[in-house]
Amino acid sequence: MRRFADLHLRFPKGGLKELEDMLRLASDLGYSLVAVSFSPSRMEEMKQAKALCSDLGLDLATRVDLEPKNPGGLLRNLRRLRRRFEVIAVRCLRKDVARQAAKDRRVDLLNFPTDPVRRERLRFDHPEAVLASGALSALELNASTILRARGSQRARLLATMRGEVEEARRMEVPLIFSSGAESPYGLRAPRDLASLLTLLDVEWEKALDTVSERPLSIVERNRERLREGFISPGVRVIRREGEE
Repeated sequence: MRRFADLHLRFPKGGLKELEDMLRLASDLGYSLVAVSFSPSRMEEMKQAKALCSDLGLDLATRVDLEPKNPGGLLRNLRRLRRRFEVIAVRCLRKDVARQAAKDRRVDLLNFPTDPVRRERLRFDHPEAVLASGALSALELNASTILRARGSQRARLLATMRGEVEEARRMEVPLIFSSGAESPYGLRAPRDLASLLTLLDVEWEKALDTVSERPLSIVERNRERLREGFISPGVRVIRREGEE
């Protein structure tokens, strides 16, 4: 039986009360794990959200969305925040930032502009796919990006995103599909979310993987890396009883 995950819930403008509504709805829709994007200044709210999720039987992964102005800024943020959050996404608003993020093994998700015109210029392209294929980065697409576009803009956006999906498939870069919701109205049931991805020529079973196995594996991998004593995958330092 599949377990479902939505890796991108934005912290809502309505604060913790609205976030509580979102988390309750996510639980009712059948998600077992969600990631909420917190800024480093919201650590206390993050603790309260974790407590609420525990009561709901919902697993909460902590996420930060970085929006660096240059590659140097990205590297500084990664050094500062990698061990404080379970999921790190980078909003790729410049090509040099996108390529640095794609090759850095501390980056989990690559996110590209939501505006259809900017997306054509700053799309996920072959050089980034090559770099990501040798690292750990996944390409994240958000349902909110598709749902907000209208008319001819939506058609252009879907064409661009189809090209990104094909590039990711060709280079075996993992694809993650998230809601990008910033209110309860932006949430969708897991299978409804996956059905949107079929608009991008993704087969049904593979679309389901993008909201289940793949996002769950990212969180599991990072939680292992954040555990005390972690050295590398499968290698940990074990303290013997009596050692200080």
